[in-house]
Amino acid sequence: MKLQLEMSIYQEVEKLYDELSEYYQLLYPDIEESNRRIAKEIDLKILKPMKAKKILECACGTGHMVIELAKLGYEVTGSDISSKMIEKSISNAKKAGVDIRFLNSNILDLSTNIRKKFDIVICKGNSFSHIKPDDFEVALENMGSVLRKGGICYVDTRDYELAIREKPLFEHRAHLRFDSTDVVSFYLLDYKGDLRTYNIFFVFFDRKTNTVSHKLITINGYFVFENALITAFKKVGFKDIQKIKLDNESKGINIYTGIKK
Repeated sequence: MKLQLEMSIYQEVEKLYDELSEYYQLLYPDIEESNRRIAKEIDLKILKPMKAKKILECACGTGHMVIELAKLGYEVTGSDISSKMIEKSISNAKKAGVDIRFLNSNILDLSTNIRKKFDIVICKGNSFSHIKPDDFEVALENMGSVLRKGGICYVDTRDYELAIREKPLFEHRAHLRFDSTDVVSFYLLDYKGDLRTYNIFFVFFDRKTNTVSHKLITINGYFVFENALITAFKKVGFKDIQKIKLDNESKGINIYTGIKK
């Protein structure tokens, strides 16, 4: 029964991100440029010093980070729990003219679905918050299973210590203006136990007909506290665990890296 319940949680995440894939770019209109800047900084500060060649981004979303890394000359693979996100990734990579392997996989299933070894495995975009705290170690074990010895596991999360203190209830995302339509996106946030719920609103203003419509997608995220994540890194055998900073990363994002023994 417990296994069935846990699987239903991840199936729900898959379903919601399938739905969100159609609207994702409306949340992050600068996604290409921001990923370009971050990829160049990761290249300079992490990839070049470790002489990396092969990169996996799990939870790659619409693929913009792996696309930018491929442009820098790396052999990259992207995986995501959402098949619809993978479809978007494939389309975006084709438009960008880069050759990337994509596959549909939950982070918890990487050891089953991927046989090759990478120099670095990246989990960005606060995606780790969709992993149940009881599964942190399983997720990191799976990320480690596809790393070479000495490879780096890279996980970013929101600053949940700050979030639990301040408990913001509203977050504006974007206001976009198209030929005949304005689109405003924002989050309304709820807190309950170890969950933060993102009520993601897209409001569409049709200037021709003077009408308003909206789309709501609700997604839960678990709090990923620093001590719990670092403890999980250590328990599954990573060493030299660090909290690092990237100048081009969004404010309020914490980045953690560990080296596979």
